[in-house]
Amino acid sequence: MRVLIAKRGTQSQMQLADSLTKRGFEAVFAADGHQAGTILEQPDGPRLAFLEWFLPDMTCLELCRRVRAKSSEPYIYILLSIPKDVPRQPVRRLRCRGGRLHSRTV
Repeated sequence: MRVLIAKRGTQSQMQLADSLTKRGFEAVFAADGHQAGTILEQPDGPRLAFLEWFLPDMTCLELCRRVRAKSSEPYIYILLSIPKDVPRQPVRRLRCRGGRLHSRTV
């Protein structure tokens, strides 16, 4: 199974990729939100994505809206890395858009 990773720090990208590879996943990288959206919209694109809250060219909210608007099946699971200092209002909006939102402090 392919997994998309869109994070700013190459060290954290590689740590996550190593962890996923050890568990049998194939890591696919995106440098920005536009590239991540293009990869996720492909018919054979990854069905799981790890996204950082702040992407270079768009917010992850914009990327989530883009992905949800263009694809319905198969479902794409998106995990967001959200800093503690981000206001919770934008995060709550994700729940209101019909997706499930589970938050955990890591």
